Amino acid sequence: MKKAFRKAYDFLRNSKLGLAVFSIFSFLLYIPMFGRRNTYCSLLWDSVYIDAYGHVFPCCHVRPGMVGDISKDNLRKIWSKSISLRFFRFTSCRGCLYCANNCDMLPFKHEQKPVVRPIAFAGHPSRLWIMYGELCNVSCVMCHQDHRSKVKIDNNFLKLNIDWSVVKEVQLQGGEVLLMQGAKELYSWLTKDMGKKVNVITNGLLLNDEWVECLVTGASWVAISVNAATAKMHEKINRGSNFDKVVKNIKKMITVKRELHSDTKIIFKYTIVPENVSEIVAAVALADSLGCDSLQYGYDSRVPLFLHNNKKIAQEIKRSLSVLLDGGNVKVNVPSKNLVNLGLLDHDDRISNG
Repeated sequence: MKKAFRKAYDFLRNSKLGLAVFSIFSFLLYIPMFGRRNTYCSLLWDSVYIDAYGHVFPCCHVRPGMVGDISKDNLRKIWSKSISLRFFRFTSCRGCLYCANNCDMLPFKHEQKPVVRPIAFAGHPSRLWIMYGELCNVSCVMCHQDHRSKVKIDNNFLKLNIDWSVVKEVQLQGGEVLLMQGAKELYSWLTKDMGKKVNVITNGLLLNDEWVECLVTGASWVAISVNAATAKMHEKINRGSNFDKVVKNIKKMITVKRELHSDTKIIFKYTIVPENVSEIVAAVALADSLGCDSLQYGYDSRVPLFLHNNKKIAQEIKRSLSVLLDGGNVKVNVPSKNLVNLGLLDHDDRISNG
């Protein structure tokens, strides 16, 4: 059953026929809502996500669908000629972009502004997310990736088929970027030869001295996926990890950052799953004590229903978070958007909404 689901998923996500079938179905499904709501997504006009196979999507959630292949075409051509991208932009501006429903990357509903349909747009995206490969040294409970996969993107496709002169923001992720051969060479080329700031998401296990210096001098931010506040929970969620080693490496990175007077932001990343909701509040204290600049919560698709069915737990988390954050003793920045989406925090302008 699992293999059949994976085949169907790959067909819909990665093949032109599958993409066409999925796009037509989603469009027909949303026709009754045509023009009735704001589904405008700016990512369709300024961002791309490139996976390990070279497939190009407008969003890191691999949605609304594939718009091209960087191994076959240059990104400028994909950006200006892709029929599927034009279709997604059309549906976005007309209130029927299927993936806008409950998307955690769009603004709060009460903050959405009237749609201003772009008359013209840049001929090349300014923001790039690159999923270098799925190979990973841990197996997180919420991760659907094949962490044993050896597939990774060819550096030459990225170097030759992207106009780096117009790219303003780059994010490198995996899998585990620090584990994959070729990743350091690409990172060095982008940061030193091309003069780009390249942000990285890592599980923190392989943050040796060389990588730490590369990151604190070459990134605007580095996010470490800790996903817990205790060793027991961390090693339950990040299966195969070592909590003490990750914490030690975070401390090392913060020390080097201060020594080099770097402005790179160190982010404590916490993906909420039903298993770790009990440590949401404790994570604030841990991130703060380590000296992290920010604590960013994400959440698994199972979490909204879990919290809905466990209202007492949700209410207690909300109360404890409010007391902690309103106390004024916490220095770490806690972006509120996903916590508000989950009903764990009231929207408050005093807390960053990043």
